[in-house]
Amino acid sequence: MRIISSAGSSALAAAAAFADARVAVHTGRYADPARLVDAALASFPEKWWLAYAHAAGAELAVVAGSPDAGERLAAAESAAAENDWAAACLARATARHTGDVRPAIESVTRWERIGARFEPAVTLMLVPGRAERNFERSRPRFRLHSGFRGGHGCPLGGR
Repeated sequence: MRIISSAGSSALAAAAAFADARVAVHTGRYADPARLVDAALASFPEKWWLAYAHAAGAELAVVAGSPDAGERLAAAESAAAENDWAAACLARATARHTGDVRPAIESVTRWERIGARFEPAVTLMLVPGRAERNFERSRPRFRLHSGFRGGHGCPLGGR
């Protein structure tokens, strides 16, 4: 089977929703965040990318300031049970949502445990006094939108 587009493809729906949510979080480009969040938190027939999509969608709900962000985080919790990437993402999203530094530090630890470089660097941007740690060597080569506006992120503890 050759797939030209992810639109309408049940095999690629979760992967596409994951990618759309991640790009929106890291670039701040989202015209309709509710649509992206709904797409990422959908029930997918192909389960491979489900945990990634659900965690990314929940984080987007927080970053976009969705009024139901707490409920979206809770709905995505099962994604973290067996997926280390999703657990790290949801810890960061929880830090953004609550303003508590501890889940952000937990997130960094989880990212580092799975060998991620970009994600812990981005997460450390949330933690006062920690943004420079390892960022120079893991800095992305593209322009990064902080996505930490509206009281949903940077710096933590300063809501």
